[in-house]
Amino acid sequence: IDTNAIEGYQVWKYAGQLLTSGGGVNIDNITATNASPSGWSSSCALVASSCVGYHTTDGTLEGGSSRFAATDTYAALHTSLEEIMYSSLATDESHDVVYRIRVNQDQPPGDYTTSITYIASPVF
Repeated sequence: IDTNAIEGYQVWKYAGQLLTSGGGVNIDNITATNASPSGWSSSCALVASSCVGYHTTDGTLEGGSSRFAATDTYAALHTSLEEIMYSSLATDESHDVVYRIRVNQDQPPGDYTTSITYIASPVF
């Protein structure tokens, strides 16, 4: 993000749907949320046939929240807007969104797809 907006920027994202195959089978979300992300091993049960989640490398979000500061903090994909990046200053910085998926032999094979939309907004 490169902005001259004097009060920085925010970036949100949302998924169009769960990761879904052409046959209508989903890869399930992990149990953690954007508001309360958690470690992969506690959010993706070993007995689940599949799990998907994401992590943002922006360690400080609006209001000083550091919920994604730890490297092993993941949240489920949702179809509602979720904040993933923030700065309160005009800046030129770079962050990543990391997507993680686990499937086991019980997950039906197929091509699983979704669309992910990112919305970046300057704050003046």
